[in-house]
Amino acid sequence: MSSMLSWRAIRRLCLILLSVASVPCQATVVEWTLNDVTLASTIDARTYTAVGSFSYDTQSLFIEGWNLVAKEDSDPRTWIFKRGLWRNSASWTLGPPDVFTFSNDSGFLTLLTPASLTNAGTVTLAGGHLFGAFDFADANVSGGKLVGSVIPEPNIEVLMTFGLVTLIGIRRIRAAAINGHSKLPSDLSNALASGQSGGTPTPVAARGRMVRARRTSPIWQPLRT
Repeated sequence: MSSMLSWRAIRRLCLILLSVASVPCQATVVEWTLNDVTLASTIDARTYTAVGSFSYDTQSLFIEGWNLVAKEDSDPRTWIFKRGLWRNSASWTLGPPDVFTFSNDSGFLTLLTPASLTNAGTVTLAGGHLFGAFDFADANVSGGKLVGSVIPEPNIEVLMTFGLVTLIGIRRIRAAAINGHSKLPSDLSNALASGQSGGTPTPVAARGRMVRARRTSPIWQPLRT
Protein backbone atom coordinates (compact mmCIF):
# COMPACT_ATOMS: atom_id res chain seq x y z
CA MET A 1 0.00 0.00 0.00
CA SER A 2 2.84 2.40 0.79
CA SER A 3 4.29 1.68 -2.64
CA MET A 4 0.98 2.60 -4.29
CA LEU A 5 0.86 5.82 -2.31
CA SER A 6 4.38 6.73 -3.34
CA TRP A 7 3.48 6.29 -7.01
CA ARG A 8 0.39 8.43 -6.56
CA ALA A 9 2.43 11.10 -4.79
CA ILE A 10 4.94 11.17 -7.63
CA ARG A 11 2.18 11.40 -10.22
CA ARG A 12 0.49 14.24 -8.37
CA LEU A 13 3.81 16.08 -8.06
CA CYS A 14 4.34 15.83 -11.81
CA LEU A 15 0.83 17.14 -12.46
CA ILE A 16 1.48 20.07 -10.13
CA LEU A 17 4.72 20.85 -11.98
CA LEU A 18 2.87 20.77 -15.28
CA SER A 19 0.19 23.13 -14.00
CA VAL A 20 2.82 25.54 -12.68
CA ALA A 21 4.72 25.38 -15.95
CA SER A 22 1.56 26.28 -17.87
CA VAL A 23 1.35 29.64 -16.05
CA PRO A 24 3.13 32.30 -18.11
CA CYS A 25 5.97 34.14 -16.43
CA GLN A 26 5.44 37.90 -16.14
CA ALA A 27 9.05 38.96 -15.66
CA THR A 28 10.99 40.25 -18.66
CA VAL A 29 14.76 40.34 -18.37
CA VAL A 30 16.66 42.34 -20.97
CA GLU A 31 20.39 42.05 -21.53
CA TRP A 32 21.96 45.39 -22.41
CA THR A 33 25.27 45.30 -24.26
CA LEU A 34 27.59 48.30 -24.43
CA ASN A 35 28.18 49.34 -28.04
CA ASP A 36 31.01 51.73 -28.98
CA VAL A 37 31.03 53.31 -25.52
CA THR A 38 33.91 55.78 -25.27
CA LEU A 39 35.12 58.02 -22.46
CA ALA A 40 37.39 61.08 -22.35
CA SER A 41 39.56 62.10 -19.42
CA THR A 42 38.58 65.23 -17.51
CA ILE A 43 42.21 66.15 -16.72
CA ASP A 44 44.29 65.20 -19.78
CA ALA A 45 44.07 63.73 -23.29
CA ARG A 46 43.64 60.09 -22.29
CA THR A 47 40.69 58.16 -23.72
CA TYR A 48 38.94 55.01 -22.56
CA THR A 49 36.64 52.32 -23.88
CA ALA A 50 33.96 50.44 -21.95
CA VAL A 51 32.69 47.00 -22.99
CA GLY A 52 30.47 44.29 -21.53
CA SER A 53 26.83 43.90 -20.65
CA PHE A 54 24.31 43.82 -17.81
CA SER A 55 20.88 42.23 -17.40
CA TYR A 56 17.95 44.26 -16.12
CA ASP A 57 14.52 43.03 -15.01
CA THR A 58 11.94 45.48 -16.37
CA GLN A 59 9.31 44.29 -13.87
CA SER A 60 11.25 44.34 -10.60
CA LEU A 61 13.62 47.10 -11.82
CA PHE A 62 16.52 45.03 -10.51
CA ILE A 63 19.97 44.59 -12.09
CA GLU A 64 20.36 40.82 -12.06
CA GLY A 65 23.86 40.53 -13.44
CA TRP A 66 26.69 42.62 -14.85
CA ASN A 67 30.14 42.15 -16.35
CA LEU A 68 31.69 45.44 -17.49
CA VAL A 69 35.28 46.38 -18.24
CA ALA A 70 36.67 49.88 -18.80
CA LYS A 71 40.17 50.16 -20.23
CA GLU A 72 42.52 52.94 -21.16
CA ASP A 73 43.17 53.01 -24.89
CA SER A 74 46.92 53.69 -24.67
CA ASP A 75 47.64 51.62 -21.56
CA PRO A 76 46.83 48.05 -20.42
CA ARG A 77 45.16 49.28 -17.24
CA THR A 78 41.60 48.10 -16.77
CA TRP A 79 38.76 48.61 -14.33
CA ILE A 80 36.52 45.57 -13.86
CA PHE A 81 32.96 45.63 -12.56
CA LYS A 82 31.45 42.15 -12.27
CA ARG A 83 28.85 40.50 -10.12
CA GLY A 84 30.41 38.03 -7.70
CA LEU A 85 33.70 39.84 -7.30
CA TRP A 86 34.63 41.22 -3.89
CA ARG A 87 32.83 44.48 -3.04
CA ASN A 88 31.16 44.73 -6.42
CA SER A 89 27.63 46.09 -6.53
CA ALA A 90 25.14 47.62 -8.93
CA SER A 91 22.27 50.05 -8.47
CA TRP A 92 19.68 51.94 -10.46
CA THR A 93 18.38 55.47 -9.84
CA LEU A 94 15.20 56.77 -11.45
CA GLY A 95 15.59 59.87 -13.61
CA PRO A 96 15.38 61.16 -16.14
CA PRO A 97 18.05 60.50 -16.91
CA ASP A 98 18.14 57.07 -15.30
CA VAL A 99 21.49 56.27 -13.71
CA PHE A 100 23.01 52.79 -13.64
CA THR A 101 25.95 52.61 -11.25
CA PHE A 102 28.47 49.75 -11.10
CA SER A 103 30.96 49.88 -8.24
CA ASN A 104 33.98 47.94 -7.00
CA ASP A 105 36.34 48.42 -4.06
CA SER A 106 38.20 51.33 -5.69
CA GLY A 107 35.90 53.08 -8.12
CA PHE A 108 32.72 53.12 -10.14
CA LEU A 109 31.26 53.37 -13.63
CA THR A 110 27.95 55.15 -14.26
CA LEU A 111 25.83 54.99 -17.39
CA LEU A 112 23.03 57.50 -17.99
CA THR A 113 20.01 56.72 -20.16
CA PRO A 114 17.51 59.36 -21.31
CA ALA A 115 14.58 57.14 -20.37
CA SER A 116 13.86 53.99 -18.41
CA LEU A 117 15.02 50.75 -20.00
CA THR A 118 11.57 49.18 -20.20
CA ASN A 119 11.88 47.57 -23.64
CA ALA A 120 14.58 45.97 -25.72
CA GLY A 121 16.13 48.01 -28.51
CA THR A 122 18.88 50.57 -28.96
CA VAL A 123 19.36 53.46 -26.55
CA THR A 124 21.88 56.27 -26.97
CA LEU A 125 23.66 57.05 -23.72
CA ALA A 126 23.01 60.47 -22.22
CA GLY A 127 26.29 60.47 -20.32
CA GLY A 128 28.23 58.63 -17.68
CA HIS A 129 31.42 58.68 -15.66
CA LEU A 130 34.39 56.46 -14.81
CA PHE A 131 36.37 56.92 -11.62
CA GLY A 132 39.25 54.80 -10.36
CA ALA A 133 41.20 55.48 -7.18
CA PHE A 134 44.08 52.99 -7.30
CA ASP A 135 44.81 53.10 -11.04
CA PHE A 136 43.62 56.66 -11.26
CA ALA A 137 40.99 57.47 -13.83
CA ASP A 138 38.50 60.29 -14.13
CA ALA A 139 36.60 60.37 -17.39
CA ASN A 140 33.18 61.20 -18.81
CA VAL A 141 31.25 59.15 -21.33
CA SER A 142 31.65 60.85 -24.70
CA GLY A 143 29.57 58.53 -26.84
CA GLY A 144 28.05 55.12 -27.24
CA LYS A 145 24.85 53.11 -27.10
CA LEU A 146 23.15 50.28 -25.26
CA VAL A 147 21.70 47.46 -27.35
CA GLY A 148 19.05 45.45 -25.52
CA SER A 149 17.78 41.96 -26.28
CA VAL A 150 15.20 39.97 -24.31
CA ILE A 151 16.62 36.90 -22.56
CA PRO A 152 14.42 33.97 -23.71
CA GLU A 153 12.21 32.41 -21.05
CA PRO A 154 11.91 28.60 -20.73
CA ASN A 155 9.73 27.15 -23.48
CA ILE A 156 6.43 26.06 -21.93
CA GLU A 157 5.91 23.37 -24.56
CA VAL A 158 9.30 21.85 -23.72
CA LEU A 159 8.42 21.79 -20.01
CA MET A 160 5.09 20.07 -20.70
CA THR A 161 6.75 17.50 -22.96
CA PHE A 162 9.28 16.77 -20.23
CA GLY A 163 6.43 16.23 -17.75
CA LEU A 164 4.65 13.81 -20.08
CA VAL A 165 7.84 11.85 -20.69
CA THR A 166 8.35 11.65 -16.93
CA LEU A 167 4.84 10.25 -16.42
CA ILE A 168 5.38 7.65 -19.14
CA GLY A 169 8.67 6.64 -17.53
CA ILE A 170 6.99 6.23 -14.14
CA ARG A 171 4.29 3.99 -15.64
CA ARG A 172 6.91 1.82 -17.33
CA ILE A 173 8.93 1.48 -14.12
CA ARG A 174 5.78 0.49 -12.24
CA ALA A 175 4.85 -2.07 -14.90
CA ALA A 176 8.37 -3.52 -14.79
CA ALA A 177 8.16 -3.83 -11.01
CA ILE A 178 4.83 -5.70 -11.24
CA ASN A 179 6.20 -8.03 -13.90
CA GLY A 180 9.26 -8.65 -11.75
CA HIS A 181 7.03 -9.81 -8.85
CA SER A 182 5.25 -12.26 -11.13
CA LYS A 183 8.55 -13.99 -11.92
CA LEU A 184 9.37 -14.70 -8.28
CA PRO A 185 8.90 -18.19 -6.74
CA SER A 186 5.27 -18.94 -6.00
CA ASP A 187 5.70 -18.93 -2.21
CA LEU A 188 7.34 -15.50 -2.24
CA SER A 189 4.89 -14.08 -4.79
CA ASN A 190 1.95 -15.23 -2.67
CA ALA A 191 3.59 -13.76 0.42
CA LEU A 192 4.09 -10.40 -1.24
CA ALA A 193 0.55 -10.41 -2.59
CA SER A 194 -0.80 -11.26 0.86
CA GLY A 195 1.21 -8.45 2.44
CA GLN A 196 0.01 -5.85 -0.15
CA SER A 197 -3.64 -6.90 0.21
CA GLY A 198 -3.68 -6.00 3.87
CA GLY A 199 -3.33 -9.51 5.31
CA THR A 200 -0.68 -10.73 7.67
CA PRO A 201 2.75 -10.01 6.14
CA THR A 202 4.38 -13.35 5.29
CA PRO A 203 7.62 -12.66 3.36
CA VAL A 204 9.67 -13.85 6.37
CA ALA A 205 7.67 -17.06 6.62
CA ALA A 206 8.08 -17.63 2.91
CA ARG A 207 11.81 -17.26 3.21
CA GLY A 208 11.78 -19.73 6.10
CA ARG A 209 10.01 -22.34 3.94
CA MET A 210 12.53 -21.76 1.15
CA VAL A 211 15.41 -22.30 3.59
CA ARG A 212 13.84 -25.52 4.88
CA ALA A 213 13.35 -26.68 1.31
CA ARG A 214 17.01 -26.17 0.62
CA ARG A 215 18.02 -28.12 3.73
CA THR A 216 15.83 -31.10 2.81
CA SER A 217 16.90 -31.09 -0.83
CA PRO A 218 19.39 -33.88 -1.73
CA ILE A 219 21.88 -31.41 -3.13
CA TRP A 220 22.16 -29.74 0.28
CA GLN A 221 22.70 -33.01 2.23
CA PRO A 222 26.24 -33.41 3.56
CA LEU A 223 28.32 -36.08 1.96
CA ARG A 224 28.43 -39.29 3.99
CA THR A 225 31.57 -41.40 4.13
